[in-house]
Amino acid sequence: MSTDPSPRPVSPQVLVKTPAGDFSLQDSDRPVVLLSGGVGITPMLSMLNTLVTSGSTRPVLFVHATLGASAHAFREHVNEVARTHPTVRKLVYYTEVGAGDRPGEHHDEAGLIRLETLRPHLPPGDAEYYYCGPEGFTWAVETILGRLNVPAERRFTETFGPSQTFAPVLAPAGAAGRGTPRPRPSAGAGRGFAHSA
Repeated sequence: MSTDPSPRPVSPQVLVKTPAGDFSLQDSDRPVVLLSGGVGITPMLSMLNTLVTSGSTRPVLFVHATLGASAHAFREHVNEVARTHPTVRKLVYYTEVGAGDRPGEHHDEAGLIRLETLRPHLPPGDAEYYYCGPEGFTWAVETILGRLNVPAERRFTETFGPSQTFAPVLAPAGAAGRGTPRPRPSAGAGRGFAHSA
């Protein structure tokens, strides 16, 4: 996605290139945690399907956050994979639970992804964390992984939107929105998240 706001002349030709990036599963035996926000489910679903079709025995936790049932892409597919593969578990967050959204059937947690609701589901040991979604989701996950002391070499991510460097922070204890990540611009500190060229 370009961040260049300058006007461009209209042309009958559009130059495009194939996706180029390094957001893919690592070759290891570690447990895998796949976290997606909204349309970030697309690469996570591909990784899930790769793990399942390859016959991998790696424990997998598939975590997805979305608005509600009407926006929940691939729900039936992920449910079926979790039901038929004993190494796969799922955890779904709805940020805007609707009247017809049933806990345990459509979603597991209401609200934003939080350490307190995610931690009990995480596999023990040195899992690898793959996450993709909009910037706010990425900040939240990065903050959670920081609080869990997950080293950078076990974090793999892709965000949607312009590439930036940021340092996620948590609201002070007792403040409104406690535990809610807030973006903090940084000058060269933090970690960039867009890997695609």
